[in-house]
Amino acid sequence: MAGSQKQGPDMFDREQFIEQCLEQSKQLDIHLPWMSELRAQSREQMHNQGLPAINSEYWKYSSLDKFLVQSSAQAKKQVASHIADDELNTSHWGSEKALNLNMLGGQATRHTAITIPKGLTIARFSEATGDASALLNRHFNKNIETLSQQQRYLYTNFNTGMLSDGLLVHVSKGVSVEPLLNILIQPNGYQRLLVILEPGSHLHLLEQVCSSNKSGDRLNGITECTLSADSHLVHSRVQGHSKAGEYSMTSSKLERNAEYNYNFYTLGAQNRRHDINIMLSGDHSQANLNAAQYAHESDHLDTQVNMQHIGQHTKSQQKIRAIARGKARLSINGRIHIHPHAQHSDATLSNKNLLIDNSARINTKPELEIYADQVKCAHGATIGQIDAEEIFYLRSRGINLSQARHMIARGFIQSCLTESTFSAYVENMFQEAFSAWKL
Repeated sequence: MAGSQKQGPDMFDREQFIEQCLEQSKQLDIHLPWMSELRAQSREQMHNQGLPAINSEYWKYSSLDKFLVQSSAQAKKQVASHIADDELNTSHWGSEKALNLNMLGGQATRHTAITIPKGLTIARFSEATGDASALLNRHFNKNIETLSQQQRYLYTNFNTGMLSDGLLVHVSKGVSVEPLLNILIQPNGYQRLLVILEPGSHLHLLEQVCSSNKSGDRLNGITECTLSADSHLVHSRVQGHSKAGEYSMTSSKLERNAEYNYNFYTLGAQNRRHDINIMLSGDHSQANLNAAQYAHESDHLDTQVNMQHIGQHTKSQQKIRAIARGKARLSINGRIHIHPHAQHSDATLSNKNLLIDNSARINTKPELEIYADQVKCAHGATIGQIDAEEIFYLRSRGINLSQARHMIARGFIQSCLTESTFSAYVENMFQEAFSAWKL
């Protein structure tokens, strides 16, 4: 069985974990019968290809085994259990003007008493009928089916194979959903969110991952977004500091003239990795990624971006700002992939990192892979420390050292905080994390 290596006599038994998942997946076949064939294909991939190799280039900074050691228990139970309120950091953004939903595990999705606007469909996979059922059959897993065979994305097979339910969000043709759709995610179990925008539609989506106080909680979540021609999705994901382990993925596909704005704001966790895969398939489509990250103490934070230009005259921009202190380990891989025939692509990547303590570590790796001639690409990555002259300037004006460092850190990530709807909440999240600095 592939991917069944052990790192030592006391390390995690990958083969046993895979066997547990295979057995559990078979028991889940009674759930979502429409995806039985797909689940069987995932089991075949799980068995034949297993988990990402220990020495894989794409997992060199993240120990999947550490994540799996504490998530193996989840492979033995069918339904994710509710997390008690005292085990969650309940601080999160909310508004009476937003459509507020809760998402627990893969199966127990639920939403509060909200009014669903005309043209917006929200349904559990297990309850989808008629048009919603047809949408699932047509779109589910389409954005990741080819990725699931690649080393960097092998773990997605386990999400598909272990999924017992999920949530569908669909916006009809030409509909602009005015209220923000706010989905609160509890970090427990296997989860899937499928977002479909029909031609000319518009949606503002916010995903918030609750912060868990339990080190044993584990989340394996995938969000798939399909943007049809001339549609526009403003998509934000906010992740507070957590003791849980999380593997998540956002995979979005853009058709002709579609526009995708992805804002990713995250603090560190015990073990947290997020894969971002954006496919500009249609001509004249464009994507903008803004990311602000902060890891401290013994946090582990790994962000992998794959921006794929497939159509012609496509445009993308990546702006990533990250700060690490204490003994934190923070990794960022920003990749631009220009496919053959993707002429007149325009892609930029800027990753700037601030290292507060010498004991912290930041790994950054910008990548360019170009197979077309008429393109315009620029990328850059830097790692630096707080400028002593900036500190001196602020101290000379009566600002103490702690406040000076906080001001510089806030200013450093400020350019990425472009989402005005809940910017005050995000700024406060980072500010509270910065305030824990000890001089």
